[in-house]
Amino acid sequence: MKDNQLSGHLTDQLGQFKNLAYLSLAQNKISGPIPLSIGELSSLETLRFGHNLLEGVVLETHFSNLTRLTTLKASQNMLRFESNSSWIPPFQCRTIELGQWHLGPKFPHWLKFQKNLSKLDISQAGISDSVPTWFLNLSPQFKYVNLSYNQLAGGISYLNVRDSVDLSSNRFTGPLPRVFPTLQFLILSNNLFSGSLFELVCHSSSKERMEALFIDKNLLTGEIPDCWNQLESLTFLNLGNNNLTGKIPPSLGRTGLDWLNLRNNSMFGELPSTLQNLTNLRILDLSENHFSGNIPTWIGDKLSTLMILSLRSNNFDGQIPHKICDLQYLQNLDRIWTFLVTTF
Repeated sequence: MKDNQLSGHLTDQLGQFKNLAYLSLAQNKISGPIPLSIGELSSLETLRFGHNLLEGVVLETHFSNLTRLTTLKASQNMLRFESNSSWIPPFQCRTIELGQWHLGPKFPHWLKFQKNLSKLDISQAGISDSVPTWFLNLSPQFKYVNLSYNQLAGGISYLNVRDSVDLSSNRFTGPLPRVFPTLQFLILSNNLFSGSLFELVCHSSSKERMEALFIDKNLLTGEIPDCWNQLESLTFLNLGNNNLTGKIPPSLGRTGLDWLNLRNNSMFGELPSTLQNLTNLRILDLSENHFSGNIPTWIGDKLSTLMILSLRSNNFDGQIPHKICDLQYLQNLDRIWTFLVTTF
């Protein structure tokens, strides 16, 4: 019954369906509390009620007899889970999604007992704590982890996740973590990570499958290393709002980037001609740096799929190339450039 316009409250009679193995009420408009009787569904394997208007307190009793539960998807509600620090869940889930629940302020200790966990979302959950060591070593079969929009702090040396990690909008510090070789999506935006990109980009074993790398709004320093051609599948790169210096490395033009954001750093020099090889580029944001020289003609000639072009607040000079008028998909042209004589 997912993806409907169902409303009202959940009935207290749910517990009478003893043989129910699959219950999905996701993406409706169901409101009110979760009835305690849901804990009597001893045959339940999949429980999905995410994206509703449910509110109130969830207790250990709600899960008391759910010994067969393997999938719990309940994000995007207004629920608060109150459990004892010594609580051991009766289930072993492969998927737990509790985004926007209130689970904090401590990191949920009961996750320590989930030995089969593959997908976890506890984003925006009011957690103000460090990520415990036992969690980072919990499961070699983690595919997806989302801890974003909490107040998690401390350093992370290694991310033991196969496919996708989102740690954005926390207070993580220290150098960038090492990652699992098959990782595809790494989102570390809006934290306090510091130091160089070199180890992650040049020495990382995750080169063939990495598709998205977002490390914007951190404290990264030093030059961008020149070994990007090793990340063969990289499509999205956002390094904006850091303290990076130096020139754009030529190897960035030997990737398959659709999106390149170096906004608000301290980079300088002319744009390397290799960037004209990024023929699938849709977003190019180099604003608020110290780039200089002429704006290359090849931007309008070679980057024909550009939708957003931002070069403002740099040291470019000369004329805006008329070829930029040929960018038929361009939707946003930010042309407030320092020391630029415009003759468009």
